[in-house]
Amino acid sequence: MNRVDRLFGILTILQTRRYISSEYIAEKFKISVRTVYRDIKALVEIGIPISFEPYKGYFVVQGYFLPPVSFTDEEANALILMETISKRFGDTSIQENYESALNKIKVTLKDSQKEKAEELSSKTYILSYPTPVKDFKHLSEILKVITNKTILKINYQRFTGPLILI
Repeated sequence: MNRVDRLFGILTILQTRRYISSEYIAEKFKISVRTVYRDIKALVEIGIPISFEPYKGYFVVQGYFLPPVSFTDEEANALILMETISKRFGDTSIQENYESALNKIKVTLKDSQKEKAEELSSKTYILSYPTPVKDFKHLSEILKVITNKTILKINYQRFTGPLILI
């Protein structure tokens, strides 16, 4: 991997987490910690506001915005496949949220990638039997409770429908 790609990769990782240690970056890119220090310094020198907090790691100062990233064809294909999977196995809340997020991502795709993505989307199907029950909207709320570390109260009801084992 060349240095420009690595610098861009480091910046991308810094924006995906709150804090990133130099050891994590070194391991991720298979470089020395000293090289991480030089790379962080290079990013700061070109104007990216990176700071460091002892015992936690590096972080990008809140409010910094990186222009839209580009996706490889393989990454775009993976996103489209996941759309198909979410439609097949997700509840309606997950389907709606994934579709909304994917539409924002599709804006960053090149025209040729958009065409390929539309074609792939129209030709990709996931077949299975029986059809999962998905006419509920609970998964997004459960995910929100988990990420906010709050308590979730669940009232169980007995299911009286047929039991189908796969």
